[in-house]
Amino acid sequence: CGMPHMIKPWQSTGSTLKTLLLGQENCHWMDVGCGDSTQTTFFSGHVRRTIGVDVSQAAIDITNKTKAAAGVTYQVVDLLNHQACLDFHDALDDDAHIYM
Repeated sequence: CGMPHMIKPWQSTGSTLKTLLLGQENCHWMDVGCGDSTQTTFFSGHVRRTIGVDVSQAAIDITNKTKAAAGVTYQVVDLLNHQACLDFHDALDDDAHIYM
């Protein structure tokens, strides 16, 4: 997968994200801090696999109930916990681009 351009958070409109995802159809994307999964769900229509990651179990539970989408998985990971990050990385079956 080609390396996408960096964008500033305040530039992440729908059209900017569509441009960012051009040519990424066979890639995996990870939405770090996915919260209510608005961007995660958007990515799912443009890439092969999307992983939503959040520290909040409550956010992931709500998202699993309300925004299920094909090709999307959600996981609770405390990214400040080194061992949790290593375990999460080991569980991935491929590299992924990261959206924060």
